[in-house]
Amino acid sequence: MNNEYIDKAEEWFKRGKAEDDIFIKFILFYISFEVFVKANNLNKYTLNKNIENEFFNQIDLNILQNLKKILDKNPLKNMQNKDSKLYIKLDNIYDFKNILNFIRVGRNNLFHGDKSLNIERDRMIVNFGYRILEILLESIK
Repeated sequence: MNNEYIDKAEEWFKRGKAEDDIFIKFILFYISFEVFVKANNLNKYTLNKNIENEFFNQIDLNILQNLKKILDKNPLKNMQNKDSKLYIKLDNIYDFKNILNFIRVGRNNLFHGDKSLNIERDRMIVNFGYRILEILLESIK
């Protein structure tokens, strides 16, 4: 574990918490997430069981229930691979793998220019994304 990276991750996280704009929060939290993953030598697609357990202890399950309902009706698609059959849905509210996939695909779509500030669905994705990332980061720290 590299303390310099942990300090950087903490700085990005603290800066994100101070933001009001959900898109900025999401971006800063995602940067913090990437740095924490690197500092702790974690696999960002699975993390570990301790982090997963802590995440589910801290998250408001209503957030995940609402997200699941939305994704059941209209799954999240990776816009960078138009031919992909990968659609992100949650099998249940404890589907940690697809919660992490939702964050990753949401980030990919946003960072690669496929999301918009003014489209309601994009705002919804980012809104759920930053809220999940915030608890995820609290669980990693």
